Amino acid sequence: MRLATVEPGYAIVDLQLATESGLSLIPKLRAINADMCILLQTGYASATTIADAIRAGANHCLTKPAEIDAIVHALSCKQDSKSG
Repeated sequence: MRLATVEPGYAIVDLQLATESGLSLIPKLRAINADMCILLQTGYASATTIADAIRAGANHCLTKPAEIDAIVHALSCKQDSKSG
């Protein structure tokens, strides 16, 4: 996996991926960079899905289609964690 050679600071992950669930990808991304800001996007939001995503390590969850302002705000978690 090419991601293993870089340390991305942000990831936007869809819940339904071609080969796996976005929920199973979140811990893999966390392993690459524990400080990464991870946003899960889904068209199938439920309280259970959101709770599962947060438990898996997502910083935020948004339903699709998400407004660009909501995405930018959610990805500000990286900036927020540095200023705290």
